[in-house]
Amino acid sequence: MSNVENVDDIASYQHDTLIFYVNGRRIEESRVDPKTTLAVYLRDHLHLTGTKIGCNEGGCGACTVMISEISLTTNKIRHYSANACLMPICAVFGKAVTTVEGIGSVLSKKLHPVQERLAITHGSQCGFCTPGFVMAMYALLRNNPTPTEADINEALQGNLCRCTGYRPILEAFYSFAVKDNGEIKVTEENGCGMGENCCKVSKAGCSTSKMKSLHLSPFAYHHEETMWYQPTSYSALLELKRLHPHARIVSGNSELAIELKFRFIELKVVINPRQVPDLHVVRMDDDGAYMGTGLSITEVDNNLVNFMKELPEEKCGVFQAVHHIVHWFAGKHVRNVASIAGNVVTASPISDLNPVWMASGAKIVLESEERGERTCVIDEHFFLAYRRAAIEADEVMKAIIIPFTKKQAQRREDDIAIVTGAFSAVVDPESLVVNEIRISFGGMAPTTKLALETMKHLTGLKWNHTLLEKGLELIATEFPLPPGVPGGMARYRQALTLSFFLKFFLEVSGKLNIDEIADRNEITTIGNDVPAGLHSTQVYQISYHCQPIGAIIAEDHELARRAANAVKLTYCREPALISIEDAIEADSYLMQPLVIHSSLLENEKVVENDWSKYDHVVEGEVKMGGQEHFYLETQQCVVIPHEDDELEIITSAQGTNEVQMETAKCLGIPAHKIVVKVKRIGGGFGGKESTAPLLSVPAAIAARKLRRPVRITMERYDDMAVTGTRHPFRFNYKVALDASGKFRDFCVTAYSNCGHSLDLSLGVTQRAMVHIDNVYKFPNADIYGRMCRTNLASNTAFRGFGGPQGMFCTETLVKHVAETLNIDHDKLREMNMYEEGACTPFGMHLRQCNIKRTWNECKEASNYEQRLQVVREFNRTNKYRKRGIYMLPTRFGIGFGLKQLNQAGALVLIYTDGSVLVSHGGMEMGQGLHTKILQIAARVLDIPIEKVHIHETASDKVPNASPTAASVGSDMNGLAVQPFKKANPSGKWEDWVRQAYVERVSLSATGFGIIHSEVVDFFNGKGAEMFGYCVYEIKIRPDGVRLTRGPGVYKIPSADDAPRHFNVRLLKGSSNRMGIFSSKAIGEPPLFLGACAFFAIREAVRAFRLDHGLEGYFRFDSPATPEQIRLACEDEILSKVPNLPPKGSYTPWTVQL
Repeated sequence: MSNVENVDDIASYQHDTLIFYVNGRRIEESRVDPKTTLAVYLRDHLHLTGTKIGCNEGGCGACTVMISEISLTTNKIRHYSANACLMPICAVFGKAVTTVEGIGSVLSKKLHPVQERLAITHGSQCGFCTPGFVMAMYALLRNNPTPTEADINEALQGNLCRCTGYRPILEAFYSFAVKDNGEIKVTEENGCGMGENCCKVSKAGCSTSKMKSLHLSPFAYHHEETMWYQPTSYSALLELKRLHPHARIVSGNSELAIELKFRFIELKVVINPRQVPDLHVVRMDDDGAYMGTGLSITEVDNNLVNFMKELPEEKCGVFQAVHHIVHWFAGKHVRNVASIAGNVVTASPISDLNPVWMASGAKIVLESEERGERTCVIDEHFFLAYRRAAIEADEVMKAIIIPFTKKQAQRREDDIAIVTGAFSAVVDPESLVVNEIRISFGGMAPTTKLALETMKHLTGLKWNHTLLEKGLELIATEFPLPPGVPGGMARYRQALTLSFFLKFFLEVSGKLNIDEIADRNEITTIGNDVPAGLHSTQVYQISYHCQPIGAIIAEDHELARRAANAVKLTYCREPALISIEDAIEADSYLMQPLVIHSSLLENEKVVENDWSKYDHVVEGEVKMGGQEHFYLETQQCVVIPHEDDELEIITSAQGTNEVQMETAKCLGIPAHKIVVKVKRIGGGFGGKESTAPLLSVPAAIAARKLRRPVRITMERYDDMAVTGTRHPFRFNYKVALDASGKFRDFCVTAYSNCGHSLDLSLGVTQRAMVHIDNVYKFPNADIYGRMCRTNLASNTAFRGFGGPQGMFCTETLVKHVAETLNIDHDKLREMNMYEEGACTPFGMHLRQCNIKRTWNECKEASNYEQRLQVVREFNRTNKYRKRGIYMLPTRFGIGFGLKQLNQAGALVLIYTDGSVLVSHGGMEMGQGLHTKILQIAARVLDIPIEKVHIHETASDKVPNASPTAASVGSDMNGLAVQPFKKANPSGKWEDWVRQAYVERVSLSATGFGIIHSEVVDFFNGKGAEMFGYCVYEIKIRPDGVRLTRGPGVYKIPSADDAPRHFNVRLLKGSSNRMGIFSSKAIGEPPLFLGACAFFAIREAVRAFRLDHGLEGYFRFDSPATPEQIRLACEDEILSKVPNLPPKGSYTPWTVQL
């Protein structure tokens, strides 16, 4: 190890140039900003664009790469996956980086087995998440060539997909897993797609000798205002901290990266201690496990697992608690680089691990050059205030000592954004007297806190029900929350503290074998089948928080962001209208009321019925919240100016026409001078249907003015705030039934929260109104729609386009009726389903009405009745855990509401060598559109699919294209060569094409057509249903400030949420006469089926309520968040939590939209 004579002098370091390896290539860099992330460097400097940027906060995994380094503990190469969007570029000094390009590509004509199997199983749809998944799996296989399915599940924890529903991805990767007998499921001879250049063969990518010469070499780097120090000796680290006490120590960078990106903090001095061997020490001391803070959280966990194999179980309670909670700590890629020190020193009140350290009495070793070493207990005195710990500015956290367990130690945790809890108890096994108890909570105060009063009063008591009741009362008293507490969810958070204590009590009771404490051992499985400088003055009226009001043009993306952040605004506030209730009270609507009266189908006037004559009338209200599109690729575009006011726009949009026309209108130039191109988009789901001009217009204005290409790339943080979401709805309904249970009358008003402008809200609200009957016949229906104008970003198209919201209302209505009248909800559905030829309230006659047939086949194929009985038996025998099962029908109308939009075109060109080029008006965004177009072209022309190529969608090839339409004109071209096929039947395709050319027959044509790929539609269906599983809510403050702006606060389903048993069946013998080539139009209809999970959760809640004497209907709005689920489960725990004061008497943290 080389020593540094003057740690503050960059010239005294062995290296002052950044050196690392990427896919075997040595990189030397001396001009890059240390604040640059690895992801940005790979993409913008090395042009390795396979590494995607989806969120810039380590939450989606699209940027996953593999890092290879020499371990300071084993001196062997260690491979691990990491989020390149969080990794500072200087942190890879002396390391090797492998990107998706480094393991195989279509350019090399050979794929890595991971890539190949993913393609075979249709695990890549829009493709934006694919490189991240591939690299996560590749890194796992480099460390463990024979993983189990559990290993694979863990490796994918940090990766998100919005298209596939995860099943095809898991199917591909599970093929690498070993069976129970140790055999690998699938074997093959082909290896890495890099062939002889594979790093396993040539060692080019991660050569030990190359990295050994660097990994213990002191490194320092200076760029403008930032100094980066990477010492390799502990003494140098201590001296640097003395000289620069306020320098930021960067290890995993998981928190600092977000501060740099979104808070634009200044960063003068950075110290990276990861290459200091003293911080990688692991040993067993008399009082616990000593873990150096240079270790990643993954390494700490692995060492604890090894210790647990060697030590008696009774000593490993804290180890087991840490191991358990680490599994839920961020994602695998974050854990691979994040350190224990960062988690402790940042003193987050909602840290996953800090409550465990506090409850267990863990110690940390601190040292400064001036005062030496000291040991500090993480107790009630350690966390001083919000984000402040009892650590001096010049001290370095050297290690953590994780204590052994004396007798009983357990923990319980929840989502990091809510509450964390940890518990430890020492109980005499004979007398059951509590000798010591420690209780710690995070998320209940500005700091992690010990329940000191509770601990004091419970010590010395006997472990029984009296202790439980006293503990619950003490915790409720010691941890109150005001109704408008930051973070919101006051009652829920208080209930969590009590529930965690109850679970801890029951687990300890089970270990102590206390027979008189019932309900501690429950069966929890029922089978796999249940699943500044410039000054400018402008006056604007701002309509919503984060509304764009101007643009900064700069030389690069980061400079533009920093300049925009430096803009200062002077403004005055007006009361914001946020919720539907706000809009109703203020009479704030867009357009006039929308109405559907079924009585007008047969009468000149609206028939007003006497509702008093009906046997039963049920009234209610329900709300369905908004939902984020969360397409993995954010909105972006490039505008290139050409001569004579011509503009070329390359965009990530669902349609070229909207971008072309809006840009032309705003710039005052004709549309024929604007060419819009889309190659493919990384997901859309409606979110890119009408919002793309928000970027294309300002970019076009700048490009035209400056005569230079201009690119706009939205950060996830900004995209989610600017572009709108699915429309939240409120429904007020009234339904009448006769004595037999038949629906007789229906009246409903649908209120949609549209945001500040119309956008596509008219179509969304209309579709909700015409889908609100779902599959049920209402002899009379009066359906009203109001579009509420609020101070939110304009809500826009979303998968389902209002249909799911309307059907959700009616399915809630069915449950309301069933529970009010004590009718089986399935029988109620069956007796009211549409029959063949029935007419809907809006005058559509249903032909080929397969509703009942589909319902019955699904019931039979799923063994629904049998599984329903199993669920009921489970609920009968379990007090605290409940299950639900549900069947749900759906009916969805295909096509645009505006008739003129239901058209599309394509341009097909046949060249004299027989190759075919197709340009069409649709957008490939993961739904398999290009695949379908290739299939129909090959099928109609009767040629191998390899002869057909799909070109980008462009407005100069197909004009006036509607968004995402699967149309092609191959049949027109097929007709052009038919005569020559007949004249020369033994010839080849190339012969006929050449003859057609010789005889001057046009080999270019346009037309219409649709193709169907059953396999592609199958996976689209699964992905659509998973899309409907989202249970997180959009959070807006009462003043309109948006809180949900990234994956850290908005949770889409992950691979862990995907059902491992997911059966899909297409209705056989039921051809679609309105479709061509059996097209299933599968992208949107299945989405509402995801509501099955919602209503199954509601069934489980209902079972719990029934056990507690709460009968009858209860309102359950969507989404079913953990908070709502817990508050609906009213019990003795919740009764100890104070009710919220009346609305209007306090300011809530967030508003229900």
